[in-house]
Amino acid sequence: MKIAFVLNESEDIVPITEGIVLRVYDSLSKSYNDYSNPALERKEGKRSAALQFAIKQGAHALAAPPETLCEQSYKFARKEQLSFISLPGPVPFNQIISQPLALTDQLPKKEIIPSV
Repeated sequence: MKIAFVLNESEDIVPITEGIVLRVYDSLSKSYNDYSNPALERKEGKRSAALQFAIKQGAHALAAPPETLCEQSYKFARKEQLSFISLPGPVPFNQIISQPLALTDQLPKKEIIPSV
């Protein structure tokens, strides 16, 4: 399964609008490809741009610290049948991939921010 992670300079998994790298990790081969985060190139529609790009790269899941998605982008992700790895906050990438990945099809409502 391919999973999208958004990372900062320290390779911590961060909300989708904050990281400089969008990493698509293949959990079967344990390999990944890094891309510039398309959210950083946009003034509006940042989350949707990053989600669409990740899906285009074959991602079936998204690592999601709180405030990763807004209501609109969450609705889009659900429509696209993405799964999620719900995280408590920024977490090192290597820590997450070194343990079994707990996928869910929903995120807690309190972690979704209002759309503007």
